[in-house]
Amino acid sequence: MNAEQIIKTQLTFYREGNAGCLFAAHASAEPEKFGWYFAVSDVDQQQIETLIQSAVGDEKVSTQSIIFPKVLNWDDLKGLLLTLVKIPTISLGQEDECEGSACLGYRLKIEGDTSWILGFGGFDKWGQPPLITRK
Repeated sequence: MNAEQIIKTQLTFYREGNAGCLFAAHASAEPEKFGWYFAVSDVDQQQIETLIQSAVGDEKVSTQSIIFPKVLNWDDLKGLLLTLVKIPTISLGQEDECEGSACLGYRLKIEGDTSWILGFGGFDKWGQPPLITRK
């Protein structure tokens, strides 16, 4: 699947209410209207940093979703999380246990403000995104 198809599939996932968020379901019909933009990335520190900085520097971007279609299992997820903490503007702001699972709160620093990072994946209690097949 190319990046455009991946993004279209992700938007359909939101539009059908699969994220459990009414705003995402509504906004996914016209994401640009709400400043919501999408990108597809490998688990690559430089590529992720470039996408973040591009979004931060663009006044029309309110929310930047980065899709990692190659994160398919626990080892891939661990690689992504270890890559994120190498990015100078990202930190692990919270680390708790919740119902037997780790609850990790990654944060992005933007000009003195802090933004929360949200993730979906096919791992136990997470929302099931369209590009991950549970085994």
